[in-house]
Amino acid sequence: MFLTEHPLFDEIIYKNKLNSTSTHAYSLIKDKLVRGNFIVVAEEQSSGKGRQKNIWYSPKGGLWFSMGLYNIVQNSSITLYIAVILHQTLLDIYPSMAGDLQIKWPNDIMLGGKKVCGILTSYYSWAKYLICGIGLDTNVENMPIELSEIATSLRGYLGIEINNSIILKTFLDKLYASLPLFIENGFIPYKSYYNKNSYLKGKVITLDTEFQLFNGKVLKVNGKGALIMELGESLIQPFYSGSVVKID
Repeated sequence: MFLTEHPLFDEIIYKNKLNSTSTHAYSLIKDKLVRGNFIVVAEEQSSGKGRQKNIWYSPKGGLWFSMGLYNIVQNSSITLYIAVILHQTLLDIYPSMAGDLQIKWPNDIMLGGKKVCGILTSYYSWAKYLICGIGLDTNVENMPIELSEIATSLRGYLGIEINNSIILKTFLDKLYASLPLFIENGFIPYKSYYNKNSYLKGKVITLDTEFQLFNGKVLKVNGKGALIMELGESLIQPFYSGSVVKID
């Protein structure tokens, strides 16, 4: 069904069901059961991980995987870079989504105003590993009512069955080809594309930094991956982390 090898990875691991591919990837690193780059793919997750300790609904049919990237330089904008590569992947395969497929800072991809993908990255300096978990709602159907108003799937939008294998291979090929550029130049080469496809640009939002709530208009994302907001009276401020809790 999926890849058996890829030049980016030393090991490709498939599981029918996991609590979380990210948790499994962490366990493999902690127990020193892997070396070099690896990827864990699961048919389903019972406790998929999202930001702020949220659970990501991950039944069979979706594309759920986590990558363990070894000895990669820590960069706060890597989540945004990966979102760009995944966004490009999806539009290459399904160009009819152009305009409706957007990137939401800091870690989501939106489709028709609803969440279709979440990206979660964690860096473990003691092991020199970055874990990047991706949950993409591809063929997920019959979402719980409480999720159907805020989340969607590629199949629900396009009306066709989605080939997870093609998406995964195309994404990994693009990641493998572009990673050297990101390592050398950071997010700067991807800033323009990100802003062109930004879900938040031009909108008034409330941002929770855990220490304070900020309300203002989103202007852009800068070359370091920070969200640039106008807070009033020409006060411009960058934010490198936070959660969007309201969009006016």
